[in-house]
Amino acid sequence: MLLFCLNGVILAQHTALSYYDSKKIYSKEVWNKANTEAHFFMYFEDGKLKAEGYMKRDRYRHYKIPWRSFVAYNAGGKLIQQMSMNADSAIVYTYDDAGTLRNKIIVYPHHCTEFAYFSNGKIQYINQLNLTPKLSYYTDYYYPDKWVKANYQVHMYARPLWPLGYGTAGNDGVSDSGTYKIYFQADVQEPHCVSTGTGTLYDSTGTITNLNHFPRY
Repeated sequence: MLLFCLNGVILAQHTALSYYDSKKIYSKEVWNKANTEAHFFMYFEDGKLKAEGYMKRDRYRHYKIPWRSFVAYNAGGKLIQQMSMNADSAIVYTYDDAGTLRNKIIVYPHHCTEFAYFSNGKIQYINQLNLTPKLSYYTDYYYPDKWVKANYQVHMYARPLWPLGYGTAGNDGVSDSGTYKIYFQADVQEPHCVSTGTGTLYDSTGTITNLNHFPRY
């Protein structure tokens, strides 16, 4: 449980600190002067590094998205996730505590694919999404229209099409609860629907058990 945050200005940078109830540091975010990009660190309560990487605020300042690079570790200090990216491609690898590859995400400007694996190495599911060549996951946004603004109780901001997001693991079957990591966040849910694609589910023998087409409506 987190107790409080402290903000300060250091060398023209904005630094945000969060703490556990024990007053031990939980996270540190060092933002640039424009408050658009941060180098952040997260720690277990015993002081071991939990995660380290970068995040970027979209130009409307509503969302923090994975940026540049990221690594995450379990409580024993073992690497469980890593991301690397450049101007037009990104790749994320996720491992379980045994060191087995359990998830891989590849993002290009107009196409992104997520592969998930059983612990025996067989494919569990594949999600594939595509954008029209006029749009890019790296640069473009979804802008709510008048109908969306009038019919949705939650205010809908313009948001990036970028299909990766930071999150905390609940019971994903790979990482311990509370693990901070990157997840595939496909833009196929109403009213943010510009991608088309498929989701293919397999059983442990490699047989296809379900095939979903995106969008679903």
